[in-house]
Amino acid sequence: VFDGLRNPRSIRLEHNKIAELPPGLFDGIGPLGYLYLGYNRLEELPPGLFDALGGLRALDLRSNRLRHLPSETFRGLQRVTGIDVSANNISHPGIGAGTFANPDLAFVSLAQNPTLRSVEAGAFGESLEHVWLTGSNLTCARLAGADGALTRGAGCTDEGVCSAVWGVAPLGGGVCSVKLDPRYNTAECLWDGGDCA
Repeated sequence: VFDGLRNPRSIRLEHNKIAELPPGLFDGIGPLGYLYLGYNRLEELPPGLFDALGGLRALDLRSNRLRHLPSETFRGLQRVTGIDVSANNISHPGIGAGTFANPDLAFVSLAQNPTLRSVEAGAFGESLEHVWLTGSNLTCARLAGADGALTRGAGCTDEGVCSAVWGVAPLGGGVCSVKLDPRYNTAECLWDGGDCA
């Protein structure tokens, strides 16, 4: 599928009604920084799908139909810093131990997964800086307490979404405190490490 693509910086496959991705799809693609698979119809991801993408920095899987993320789902992503699986159908036991334990993974969005009620202990690695749970039935208190999944020192947001762009005030007069972070290539304030003030 991607034959002839030489060292792409990013691949954008969002809004394509993709229902499945074949194993080995990304094998031999070379270094890739950003992969956008959001707004499709994916229900599951084949084991090893991302194994050849060790240099990937950000993965966007938001607004699909994913129900579970086994432990090995993201294992090949050694340099990924952000994974967005918001607005899916993830439920318990939908996220296995080690699923988000990638060495550089700092930001995970599990927001808008209304059937998500718990996450297995050990799901997140030590590099986690922040997780978003807004719009799910899982709270930060539960994630840190009963589930024991939230790593020490990691931040968590489970109420109030701030999608304000820096310098713009679409949400109740809130303005994002940071400019768009090109590392994550999003326009969402909290995902880019800002606060809505």
